[in-house]
Amino acid sequence: IPPRNFIFEPTVRDVGPAVCLSLSIVGKKHPNSPVAILWSDHFVKKERRFREVLHFAEALVEKSNNSLIFIGQRARFANQNLGWIEFGEETQEIRGTKIFKFKKLIYRPSLAQAESFLDQNFAWNPGYFVTTPKFLLSQFKRYTPNLYRSILTIKDEKTLGEIYPTLEKISFDNAILEKIDTKYASVIAADLGWSDVGAWEALKEALQVST
Repeated sequence: IPPRNFIFEPTVRDVGPAVCLSLSIVGKKHPNSPVAILWSDHFVKKERRFREVLHFAEALVEKSNNSLIFIGQRARFANQNLGWIEFGEETQEIRGTKIFKFKKLIYRPSLAQAESFLDQNFAWNPGYFVTTPKFLLSQFKRYTPNLYRSILTIKDEKTLGEIYPTLEKISFDNAILEKIDTKYASVIAADLGWSDVGAWEALKEALQVST
C-alpha cells in the first residue's frame, strides 16, 4: 500500500470524524466508487465467503450510488455485548445470497431481547458497510452539518492538526447509522465466521469457532 494512501488522525475523536475525514479525502478522486468500511481488530474465519459478500455489496452499490449496505453476521448465540441489525423482507438474491431491507440497529440488548432475536430477522452487527464517498458525505452533511463543514476546511497536514482536535467526539452509529433513512439501506446477513475478539469471552468463543 503506497504511504500516501494512509490517513492518520492527529488525535482520537471517535469513529464518526474518522470516517468523515477518510471519505472526504477518497471522495475527491473517487466520489461514486464503492468503498468498504471495515475494522482491523476482528476475527473472520471464512475469508472466501467474506470476500464474496463484499463483492456482492460492491455490485449493489455500483447499481445504486445512493445506498449503504450493512454486512451482518448470522447470530450464533444471544450475545449481549454486540450491536444487532434488524432486517426486513427480502428484496433480491445474488447467486444464492439474499439481500434484505434494513430496519434498525439495536446496541447491547438485554439477555431476554438477544434470546428473542435468535428466532427473528436479526444479525450481529460487525460494523462493516459498503457505500460511496459521495453518498455517505451527503449523510454527514444532513445529520452532522457542523462536523461536515469543519472536515471540508481541512486542506493539508497543518489544518488537520489545527481543526481535527476541535471536532465533536461522536460515534459513526450516533452520527449516521441510527438516523439514516431506511430506503437507502440494505442488509446482507451471512455466516462469515466473524467474532469481535475485544473481550475474553469473545476470544474464547472465537477460538472454538476456529477449531
